Amino acid sequence: MGETVEFRVDGTTAGGYLAVPDSGSGPGVLVLQEWWGLVPQIMRTCDRLAAEGFVVFDGEWWHFEHGTRRWAAITGHPPRYGPASDQTT
Repeated sequence: MGETVEFRVDGTTAGGYLAVPDSGSGPGVLVLQEWWGLVPQIMRTCDRLAAEGFVVFDGEWWHFEHGTRRWAAITGHPPRYGPASDQTT
């Protein structure tokens, strides 16, 4: 079972999901998920690959500002329109 991790990059905090096999080491796999972000299905995929002997990392590549259309697609909450809603696709 993997775990969420945080680390510093260029003066800011980044995060992701790290799944390591029981052996503690193995070949590395970098997962790039669709724009839905780091969701449970992706974490299960990472865990499945780790069970096969891989060290797997999936970064939280997409950052969602509360109230944008992408946020709305993920949460079901209506988007906020105006200057703050710059993530429109």
